[in-house]
Amino acid sequence: MPSKRKHRRPHGTGSFFDKNGATHYRWRPVPGKPQKTRRICAIGELTKTQKEAKARDIEDDYAAEQAAKSEAASRTPTVCEVAEAHISDLKQDGKAKSYISNRCGVLVNHVTPSIGDMRVNEVQPRHLRRMKREIFAKGVGPSVVISALWLASGTFKHAMGEELRGDNPVQAVEFPEYQRQPDQILALTPEEVDAVIDAAPDDEYGRVERPLYRTGQQAGLRRGELLALRWSHCDFAGGWFYVSDNYVEGEFKRPKGKESRPVPMTPIERIVLLAWRAESKFSKDDDLVFADQETGDPLDPGKVSKRFKQACLRAGVGPIEIRRYKKKHKGRGKTYIVEREFAVLKLHDLRDTFGTYQMLNPENAPREVQEWLGHANLATTSERYSQYRQLKDAPRRAAASFQPRLRVVGTAEPEEEMPAAA
Repeated sequence: MPSKRKHRRPHGTGSFFDKNGATHYRWRPVPGKPQKTRRICAIGELTKTQKEAKARDIEDDYAAEQAAKSEAASRTPTVCEVAEAHISDLKQDGKAKSYISNRCGVLVNHVTPSIGDMRVNEVQPRHLRRMKREIFAKGVGPSVVISALWLASGTFKHAMGEELRGDNPVQAVEFPEYQRQPDQILALTPEEVDAVIDAAPDDEYGRVERPLYRTGQQAGLRRGELLALRWSHCDFAGGWFYVSDNYVEGEFKRPKGKESRPVPMTPIERIVLLAWRAESKFSKDDDLVFADQETGDPLDPGKVSKRFKQACLRAGVGPIEIRRYKKKHKGRGKTYIVEREFAVLKLHDLRDTFGTYQMLNPENAPREVQEWLGHANLATTSERYSQYRQLKDAPRRAAASFQPRLRVVGTAEPEEEMPAAA
């Protein structure tokens, strides 16, 4: 009967040695290349025959590992693998966490199910058109399809840079038409804001939320800008906020417009913040204005938004929507449908309230309001809030615009007065 014992290793192919209480095996996989060392066992734990068998297994495992690496290096990567490398480059380039998170979601939910397993050099425009149809079949809007195509385009550009293919098939695919609809503006009245502030719970979060809501109404800051506001950004003597930070995705960064901006501080806001500074546990210049009263860290953005909706619901302010969802009974194990009321208003509506009332004031120039809100261009401010400007006295204001320049035709122009000599 033939023996099943493996052949012995030739002399000179490897050696055992003891070090730091363990037996190691050292061998040279490729002639002329560095040696490799692996731990075998504790000293005296195995017999010589057992150590020889384990050494052969180590050599076989190493050879298989190197063969797999060589095969992976020689084959063309898939679309999913190149897309992940593209997203990794975006991270290194300093893209925002929210942007990276959005790209990862598009990759997992839309690109990978359709073309993710295909080799990056095999994808043709017809495959991308099929991806478009599959995404539309999920009932999503054109903006999602555009995001998927943009991610695919960046992926194939990355592949071209790595010389994995010579063209970008996305260029042959038509993007769906998409015109962003303006968001619905829900501005609160001063009485409604007061009611929401009064409805904030009397807990540690509620103590911070009351002045936070007031600042959102009186200064129009975004949620991240409110959470990143520090006492050093508040000029109580001059009556200004200097917005220079934004707290998004767990990190501090520049505001959305990438530039700092001054925002006027109203007398009411000044009184509220000075009273809150006297009450807050964190009142130094470098402390956050709306800090967590236990840690001094920023408040949880999601929790702040959720609690604002709950305060609106308790105060009976704003429209209400009924949502239906499934809930499982703990004892019986049955699933049943539950209906709950949710407030439509969101924390950002305090910013819209500020913008609306500032545009209602005819003494405020739209350009000035744009700077206070931190919009990148005047068109954003005008499109979002201009419909709220008062129009009933438009004829009077139109005539008043020309009053300093009116003169009767045919009469001599008044002589300009010369400035007095110094």
